[in-house]
Amino acid sequence: MPRYVYVVFDKKANKKITDEAEAASPAKLRSDLQEKGLFVIRVEEKLAGQKKGSSFFQSVSTKDLVSFYKSLMLSVRAGVSLAQVFETLASQFTSKYFRQVLDDIYAGITKGRALSDCFRQHPKVFGEQFVAMIEAGEASGKLAEVLEDYCKFDEEARRLRGEVVGAMMYPAVILLIAITAVLILTLHIFPKFIKSVSIPMSKMPMITQVVYGFSTFVLSHWLAIGLTSGILFFGLSYLFTKVPKGVRFWHWFQLNVPMIGTLVVKVNLSQFARTMALQARSGVASIQALQLTHKSISNVYYQDMVADIIETIKRGGTYMDAMTKRPKLITPLVVLLISVGEQTGTFDEVLETIADYYAEEVRTTLKSVTSMIEPIMIVNMAIVVGSIAAAMFMPMFDMVDSSK
Repeated sequence: MPRYVYVVFDKKANKKITDEAEAASPAKLRSDLQEKGLFVIRVEEKLAGQKKGSSFFQSVSTKDLVSFYKSLMLSVRAGVSLAQVFETLASQFTSKYFRQVLDDIYAGITKGRALSDCFRQHPKVFGEQFVAMIEAGEASGKLAEVLEDYCKFDEEARRLRGEVVGAMMYPAVILLIAITAVLILTLHIFPKFIKSVSIPMSKMPMITQVVYGFSTFVLSHWLAIGLTSGILFFGLSYLFTKVPKGVRFWHWFQLNVPMIGTLVVKVNLSQFARTMALQARSGVASIQALQLTHKSISNVYYQDMVADIIETIKRGGTYMDAMTKRPKLITPLVVLLISVGEQTGTFDEVLETIADYYAEEVRTTLKSVTSMIEPIMIVNMAIVVGSIAAAMFMPMFDMVDSSK
């Protein structure tokens, strides 16, 4: 007899129950549960190897989250009750884990809990920033407006991130193709070509000897080179992403590389301004908004700046007092605009303007950086391939000269 996982709500105990049972069919189990006075939320057949309540390795896809945000926003704006919204959305997604999360939120809402509290129970799925905004939207009665703002924010953030990644992918692909071409030439074609030339290696041109030495060394020690390269790659990746001092050095390096540093500054300023604008417009308290912004920014030097702003405001200071200490991270124009926004009460509008301006600046900088990288890579690739070609053909010219 098949085994099923079911989720029910016990009205007498006022709690949601998740359990398993054997039954002839899902309909039979549902009928039995209803006869016991339980409100059936979901009944699903248990898959082989599935563990009850196991969600450690489960996650929700970006596509599902984006769809959820938009569906929730449209439903709330249309005046649909939250209970109806989550009851409907739970059947909209194919991910069993996400449906389970939505079922849990639905059960919480039917018990009278606040929507933000229900979201807060699932930190793996819903971030602190989103939960804080929902909480502010509930308190102000502007939940629909807050959701609409968040959808726009999320869409713009994903678009900008995609443009940055997309722009960096082009030179990465060109570099990969160049490395592959060089390896094929030096490790496969060049050795065969040299064997066909009846000249002792000691009498060949210097460039030919260098390329031959490189080819011989790699072919003789390819396993050690591969293992060393792999260990070095993963070791550096761990150092620059997990070790605090390594992360700080990597972020410092990014900020100080010509061309790239300018791009990193503009990306972080756009992210900082847009995140702060979103939360200020949603009614999130200033200190809480800064704390959430601190967590959402990836560069540690900008995190330090936000932490300094928090401490300065707690002491009765202003944004300008903290920002002027870091002229390399934040431009004088941004400091001036934020100062004016604080004084005139147009803080969220000023931040939104700054975010839009730097997002456009990021796009412009990306175009200029990629347009400069492209010819540099082509020239370098031409030099390397040309050197290998010279190493192959110069012995032939020597053979022709010696035969005359």
